[in-house]
Amino acid sequence: MLTEIQCGLSVCAAHHLCTTRTMLLGESPGGLGFGMVFIHDAQKIVELIRTRELRLRDSAVFMALISYADWKTGQIHVTQAELAERTNQKPTDVCSGIARLIKHHLVRRIKFDRGVGHYYAINPYVVGFGKEKERGLLWSKFQEA
Repeated sequence: MLTEIQCGLSVCAAHHLCTTRTMLLGESPGGLGFGMVFIHDAQKIVELIRTRELRLRDSAVFMALISYADWKTGQIHVTQAELAERTNQKPTDVCSGIARLIKHHLVRRIKFDRGVGHYYAINPYVVGFGKEKERGLLWSKFQEA
């Protein structure tokens, strides 16, 4: 049985975890997973929207990108047309939104090391996907920017 102090500490620790990050559930080819959204960076995004450096519809594109992410690797294999359909926007608006997200280092378009094609990735300091190894790979891709 937990003492009153242990219960208080457990509640405090749980509150700290819940207030410092929010888990988003999403679908991926491997099943249900999650990404950790870091509250400090979410506040920065809200500030960018408040100052109109990002448009409100850009946040819809950002959330749609999260919903397409592979929670194990953080890679996002989606076309702008699919994003446009999911967010009920024009493809040109999605393209402009992605450009603004890239400008503020929230998203990157990454070319495969081998072969052709690309994928999107969200800055791992904003949303963390996968295990430490996969996050390290994404961190290295964002440090190149």
